[in-house]
Amino acid sequence: MVVRITLYTVAAFLFIAPVLFWLYVSGLACGYRTDGKCPISFLDSEFAMLAAIPWMLAALLAFLAWHRS
Repeated sequence: MVVRITLYTVAAFLFIAPVLFWLYVSGLACGYRTDGKCPISFLDSEFAMLAAIPWMLAALLAFLAWHRS
């Protein structure tokens, strides 16, 4: 039971961490713009490359936790 909860917790962290990191980075990149235009969008190829590996690991850990019951 403890292993299952741990796997779900790590999977949730791996799923949400790239989103929070990308929000932080895009906020830093757009924080000092005076014209109101931000060159970084939320769902672009850089975000997909950043989030691909953690999301695959999160899916694997969630699958392992689901089958651990």
